[in-house]
Amino acid sequence: MSTMLLFLALLLPGLDELSNEERAQEILTAAAVAQRGETALPRPGSLHGLFSVTARKPEGSGTFSVEVERFYGRSPERMLTRRTETLARSDSSVGFDGQVFWMRDNRDGQVTLYSDDPETFHTDLALEREQLELTRLILDVISVDGLMEQLSDARFVARETLNVPSRRRLGDDREVDVVRGTLPDVIFGPDLNAPPPRPGDPAPLVDIKLSIDAETHYVHRIELSTIGRVQPQVWQMVLSRHARNADDLIVPLTIRLLDERDDLVATLGLISDDQGLPVFDLGKPLDLQMFEVPERAENDDG
Repeated sequence: MSTMLLFLALLLPGLDELSNEERAQEILTAAAVAQRGETALPRPGSLHGLFSVTARKPEGSGTFSVEVERFYGRSPERMLTRRTETLARSDSSVGFDGQVFWMRDNRDGQVTLYSDDPETFHTDLALEREQLELTRLILDVISVDGLMEQLSDARFVARETLNVPSRRRLGDDREVDVVRGTLPDVIFGPDLNAPPPRPGDPAPLVDIKLSIDAETHYVHRIELSTIGRVQPQVWQMVLSRHARNADDLIVPLTIRLLDERDDLVATLGLISDDQGLPVFDLGKPLDLQMFEVPERAENDDG
């Protein structure tokens, strides 16, 4: 720096500092490197994980706990969940083949098509649609590289103190850098309370707020809210206890999902394999046949 520029920098503090947009990019890049190392990864199109899940029932009548193995593909959108409830001695698979939600009792092979009778299976369909939305959300934001591909208008907002869940009863207070921006709204689905979009209408967007650890660069909190909807929607994710998976990717061992009232919707705890590594894979090929409606068992009169 020349003597004149140095003199001006001393007279005008902040002249050589990064803009909020540049600082956001620096923070996000550090978060991506902390998650996967020096080599950038493409936006993942699939998710596979083993989870211990505690979730509220769709109509607010208590909670349920279950161990699940979930497969999700972005395009074409498909989802398969195998659920095991030890206390209830149940073992079932619930799938979405792009059009139909179905359930198979893995003990006797009976198959139920939720989508064929939406009135009878209203609660089941509401739960599965919510799970589809939440899984879509996790896949879209869990990879920092994938998130950066979609993010617009990213800007640094502030450095704050955030209480992060940990093994300590009261959690840990961490310094976090807050970054805000917008994403295409492929998470919440169509706005059913608004008229159909007209040709040329701008694509819907969501506002996103990221809280990123200033020291480790791990993402601790993600808040998303729709923009311009008749009925606004909000989701929040609290990510904690980060560890490496089998692909050497840093992932959160615990994911807490909250609604617009900060009420807990679900807690997902990653289950580890025999080597002690969390089972959480991104971007792996999926066999589309696994999502198809299974054949009914011979003793199924439905």
